[in-house]
Amino acid sequence: MNDAASFTCAAEMGRVVFTKDSTVTPPRALYTPDPSYTKSARDHHVQGIVKLSVVIGADGQVREAKVVQPLEPSLDEKAIAAVKNWKFAPATKDGRPVTVQVDVEVSFQLR
Repeated sequence: MNDAASFTCAAEMGRVVFTKDSTVTPPRALYTPDPSYTKSARDHHVQGIVKLSVVIGADGQVREAKVVQPLEPSLDEKAIAAVKNWKFAPATKDGRPVTVQVDVEVSFQLR
């Protein structure tokens, strides 16, 4: 996640979600366990990055995660599953926690 990112307000499904604007402090990742590999992707030596659009609630919980740059279908699903378990210190605006939408990159590297 880019710490220099800023956020702006947008209405989405009856709620306020902030995206790039300098008046919002971005969320800070607290817990980001790595995703697991699928057997098929490991057997085919698939490596790379899945880029996700993620909505992080004012409580620091991931509310939504959508693939915006896929890698391989099974790894895309693993990336979403992993990110939905991540925890954040929430973004803030005027000192109050707010919901934000950010882009997140999940890397898959064989070791």
